[in-house]
Amino acid sequence: MGGLEPPKPSYVPAFDRVNYCKLFTKLMSRNIPPKYLRLLLNMYTSSVARVSWNGIFSQSFTVENGVRQGGVVSPVLFSLYIDGLLQRLWDSGVGCFIGSVYVGPLAYADDVALLAPTPSAMRRLLQICENYGK
Repeated sequence: MGGLEPPKPSYVPAFDRVNYCKLFTKLMSRNIPPKYLRLLLNMYTSSVARVSWNGIFSQSFTVENGVRQGGVVSPVLFSLYIDGLLQRLWDSGVGCFIGSVYVGPLAYADDVALLAPTPSAMRRLLQICENYGK
């Protein structure tokens, strides 16, 4: 193809962005029993992977961050990981309501949808997310 490079993906799944130190700090603050923390820590810090393409395998490499996509516990771990953000959004009271039920952010696994009644309310929710991310 004469030097053409494939486009770089502009989207990196949120599961891949999870920082282990922060995740395990959050789990410890929730008083998860140590034996489960050790199990999870071992699962996530001792992982290796390799790529298979057309029957040929790459060298093994360590997986250094993220939670396993498709893993049974991954949605729960990611929800715990972003719970602080969801709490800040909730505390702001900015967003939509169905009757008296607040539905500003809707989240499951690594998907988060922000609902706002006006553009300025959406900007406020996005500002909260940006500040939390910093």
